[in-house]
Amino acid sequence: MNKSKKEFLAAEANSQLKALKTISHWRTLALAVSAIGVALTYAGFAAADRMIWLGITGILLIVLGFFGAAVFNLGIKNGKQNVNRMLEVLETYGK
Repeated sequence: MNKSKKEFLAAEANSQLKALKTISHWRTLALAVSAIGVALTYAGFAAADRMIWLGITGILLIVLGFFGAAVFNLGIKNGKQNVNRMLEVLETYGK
C-alpha cells in the first residue's frame, strides 16, 4: 500500500470517528425524546382530569424515540466495526 492510500485511509477513519460521535449525540437526543414521552404519558393518564391526547402523544414519543435510538445504536455498532477494520489494515500495511 502506498503512502497516499495510507493517508487517505487514516483520514477516512478519523472522519468516521467524528461522524460516530455525532450519531452518538443523536442517540442521546432520541433517548431524551423517549423520556419526555414517558413524562407526557404519565401526565396525560395520571392527572385527575385525564388528557387522552397528551397520553397518546407521549406514547408516540416513547416509540419514536426508542426506535430512533435503536437505529442510531446499530449505526454506531457497524461504524465502530468499520473503523476497526480500517485501523487493522493500516497496522498490517504500516509495518
